[in-house]
Amino acid sequence: MRAENAALTLDFFNRLSPEARYFRFMERIQGLPPTLVARFTQVDYDREMALVALVPEPEGLAQIGAARYSLTADGESVEFALVVDDRWQRSGLGRRLMASLGFSILPHPDGADMRRVVKPLQD
Repeated sequence: MRAENAALTLDFFNRLSPEARYFRFMERIQGLPPTLVARFTQVDYDREMALVALVPEPEGLAQIGAARYSLTADGESVEFALVVDDRWQRSGLGRRLMASLGFSILPHPDGADMRRVVKPLQD
């Protein structure tokens, strides 16, 4: 992910359904403000990681998914976010993005419709 990917990021966001946007941001969001575009495309690789999935389309590359994590202030845990283009839901893309970031996806003790996501942190 680089600053020059801003247009891909905006196009990706604009294609997301309101439901996908809500589940990504945990609030209703209509547009992606420039501050978030900058945050998503100018990654501080000492504290965070971002991985995007791209596919070729007639107009050029299109982003179809994104997974990212950021180290929390305690230095012992991370916050992560995952979003997949509605057309690519249930294709296994989210699982592959999370695995590429080093996360293990495990069953959750509270039920089969939930997953536990684990990533060992190193010093």
